[in-house]
Amino acid sequence: MKKINVYFIGECIIIVLLLAVIGLLISDRGTLSDGRIAREVSAEEQSGGNYEVVVEAGNEVSGLQKVADSLLGGTALETETSALETEEEQTPVAVAQEEKVSSVLEGKKIVVFGDSIWNDARGEDGVSEHLMAMTGSTVYNCAIGGTSAALVGDNPANIKDWTDQSFNGMVYVANKILSAEWVMEGTGACEVIEQVDFNTVDYILVSYGLNDFFSDVPVYPEFYYDIHSYVGALRNGILHLREHYPQAQIVLVTPTYTRLFEGEREYRIGDYVESMRGVSVEMNTGLADMFHIMGEDAESRLEHLDDGVHLSAEGRTIYAKGIAWYLTEIEKAKQQMQ
Repeated sequence: MKKINVYFIGECIIIVLLLAVIGLLISDRGTLSDGRIAREVSAEEQSGGNYEVVVEAGNEVSGLQKVADSLLGGTALETETSALETEEEQTPVAVAQEEKVSSVLEGKKIVVFGDSIWNDARGEDGVSEHLMAMTGSTVYNCAIGGTSAALVGDNPANIKDWTDQSFNGMVYVANKILSAEWVMEGTGACEVIEQVDFNTVDYILVSYGLNDFFSDVPVYPEFYYDIHSYVGALRNGILHLREHYPQAQIVLVTPTYTRLFEGEREYRIGDYVESMRGVSVEMNTGLADMFHIMGEDAESRLEHLDDGVHLSAEGRTIYAKGIAWYLTEIEKAKQQMQ
């Protein structure tokens, strides 16, 4: 029998131990400090200049809850982010004196297409006023109360005769197919949209869902771009905005929590929230999940609503801070990729 070389065995053991240590180090690199799983963004996802804060499915709500806890608890999201003191009834002066929570959005141009969540308290302590004070951005508030993403009812066959104020009606105004005075006369958004040079806009926020829900609009379309459905209308509007203004980052903003009772039955808005998330992934847009930012249970959400639907003054402040956080993260990701 041949003698076993003791030195050879020792060298083998050392090599095995080194390989084990290297394997552990490599596996640790795939995990973030808070336990979320990191993944690389593919070249396809990076196309079109769109960026999104990535949190793996299954951990997304818990990740959002950490942000919500920071916003609702009044603690800083980062060392450079200071808490905002929220008064019971804010005034335009109080809004103007709010501390900035982001510096990277300074000078950015943001257009908002949405409903009463953005239109309420316009020019006073509305969401757009808070967002401008918090970020130093310019927000063009083109929201109209009572509007939906989907086309509710019929419009003339000739698109130039449309008077619909749904998301796609607003898109056709932005694309100069329809005039603002024809579609938006008598609204606060009419004068605003006429001031916008969409070729210089950095972000377009698309914030619909509550009125689609209340109008019982179908969530999914019969055909891909059917604007009589929630998902089809979002797809169609995004497509046409990108064709005309490819430099603008489109960010979908989920509807907020609400309750609607009919007898003993309760209807929830979650289907619209999740379908918007699906459209965001499918069409590679940003997503601001305000449904979860505003609270994780019915009790905490209702604390920030005046009537079960519309935001209170405190709710508008929290909502604006959540939008500021999302846009800040997207802007940081864009800058890192440049």
